[in-house]
Amino acid sequence: MYIRQNPLFSFDTLMKYEPQTRLSMVFNEINVYPVIRELPVKSAQGPKGYSFVALLRADIAKQVCGIPTVTRLLER
Repeated sequence: MYIRQNPLFSFDTLMKYEPQTRLSMVFNEINVYPVIRELPVKSAQGPKGYSFVALLRADIAKQVCGIPTVTRLLER
C-alpha cells in the first residue's frame, strides 16, 4: 500500500530561501509534540542527556538538508 503525502512547500518556494530559513519554515509547519508523546520516557539505548525534541528536529534537518551522515550533521 502506498500513501501519497502532499508536500508542505513547492520546490521553487524552498529554493528561494537560505538553508536556515528553510529549516525554520519546516519546523513551523511540523508539530513534533504528538510524536514525542508516543515515545517512551526513557530508553535503554541511544544518547543520554538530549531532549527528544532536539533529536527529532536534528533528524528532520538532516533529511531536509540532504546531510548523509550524523558526523556531517554535527560538523554543520
